[in-house]
Amino acid sequence: EEIAVVQLVRKAQAQMLGEESAKPYPIPDPPKFRKISAATNIHWMGSPFAQHYRLERRKRNPSWMFWRKWADWQVIGDEISDGKLEFNPKTDTLFSDRNLAPGIYEYRTFAVNKSGISAASNAREFKQL
Repeated sequence: EEIAVVQLVRKAQAQMLGEESAKPYPIPDPPKFRKISAATNIHWMGSPFAQHYRLERRKRNPSWMFWRKWADWQVIGDEISDGKLEFNPKTDTLFSDRNLAPGIYEYRTFAVNKSGISAASNAREFKQL
């Protein structure tokens, strides 16, 4: 419902300015990843104008693979929403990466809206024991 209300307000504002429709949203800024304390409780600071987020993960290769430190990025979550009313990062979870094998992982996220996809967030490492 919130999105419908925002769209209605934006259309009314555009019409008051003599325009037929509202201008498109700008491409969102990159989100900011927070420290990961558990794979089942992954958080990032959202981005204005983002409609949802895409989360990627990659695993660190064994040390003997010195020519390729990290595996390729993989999308592990798409269309993730932080739109819950009164979201509390102390009690609510944006994403839970369950059944993670032991190893060192790196995570990053992207903000997405109808205008496009942000640059990648800062990456955060996490060691699963």
